Amino acid sequence: MNILINTTSYPKFKGDFSGVFIHRLAKSIVNMGHEVKVVVPHSENLPYEEIIEDVDIYRYKYLPSIFEAKYGNWYAHEQSKGNIERIYIQSKNLIRMLALSYRGYILNNRLSSSSDIIFSNWVIPNGLIGHFSSKKMKLPHLIKVYGGDITIAGRIPILKKIVKKTLESSNRILSNSYYTATKVKDICDSPVTPVYEGVNTEFFNPNIDPSNIREKYSGDPIIFSLGRLVQYKGFEYAIKSVPIIKKRFPNLKWIIGGTGPLSNSLNKLIKNLKLENSIHLIGFIPEKDLPSFYSACDLYVAPSIIDEKGNTEGLNVSVLEAASTGKPVIATKVGGLIEAVKDGETGLLVQEKNSLKLANTITTLISNKKLAISLGNKGRKRIMKYFDINIIAENMINIFEETIRNIN
Repeated sequence: MNILINTTSYPKFKGDFSGVFIHRLAKSIVNMGHEVKVVVPHSENLPYEEIIEDVDIYRYKYLPSIFEAKYGNWYAHEQSKGNIERIYIQSKNLIRMLALSYRGYILNNRLSSSSDIIFSNWVIPNGLIGHFSSKKMKLPHLIKVYGGDITIAGRIPILKKIVKKTLESSNRILSNSYYTATKVKDICDSPVTPVYEGVNTEFFNPNIDPSNIREKYSGDPIIFSLGRLVQYKGFEYAIKSVPIIKKRFPNLKWIIGGTGPLSNSLNKLIKNLKLENSIHLIGFIPEKDLPSFYSACDLYVAPSIIDEKGNTEGLNVSVLEAASTGKPVIATKVGGLIEAVKDGETGLLVQEKNSLKLANTITTLISNKKLAISLGNKGRKRIMKYFDINIIAENMINIFEETIRNIN
């Protein structure tokens, strides 16, 4: 089987974390004997064609380099600070989307002549690209929705209509969680199949040596979080919880990995609260180093919220990775996190936007090592049973084959 994957987010090189969950799926499918071609917008002087871990990557030029969007930087809600800036960013992204959709469509048509099925990740713009290519080339088309694309579409009437038509015209709609599936239902009545993201349970395992990280960030306890530095990740509330936790654990170290538009404001908050020695915003972490960070922490925290625009977690892959490493997880009761963490079984769930509740829950779990170990062990078992990348890849292959059979 030959699968053509559309995406706007994908690793720029081996070890990059951008869209890595799509690459992991593609790599597993290739390892199972199928052919995968990934179509992605060009960015940052990358080659137009290359192979990353046996996956064929095709990048298309859609605008001069100075106008290209950086990977992971498409959503205006992550950057805009006021009405004028919001209009400017949305207008710029609209131009990008139109150019990107056209050039992506051209490359899709060329590559789909040797493909059996088109698989689009995110309904806008990739679902639209896949829609027109599938009609022209008479191929089945699947769209996977991740949450943010649906949330944005729901706020813009014209875009909502386009998304509705695009979804309804596809042969099958997938989502990254049951939560995201309910959001799709707000736009169209078509059936939605939730398919979780997969984790390489051999790469993320409990036997990783954490000594280099623990030596560098000597603390007791060590907490780890990872994600884009954007509002819905809720890192502001995590930072505000630290003074409360330090009353019991003054040597606390909280490591936060990731980049994003809120980097400066979060660093300012840390400085204002005099927490420079307790909280470390360390920026981008290469994928090869992630297992060591998970292994080094005493617990993983995902303090996500529903932001003022309604954006929140569709699932959160880092929570799955932490659990695969055998770490207990504390997360908020929002979006797909409720599915990623079994409250009281593999982790603990707390109310969003409540730094006091978060601090008290963290303090309780740190103080109860027996509970922490139990949650971590059960979390690892659940990941291996339901979220292992090979299980997810087999499921996707079955979905592809079933869709092709139904068309023929």
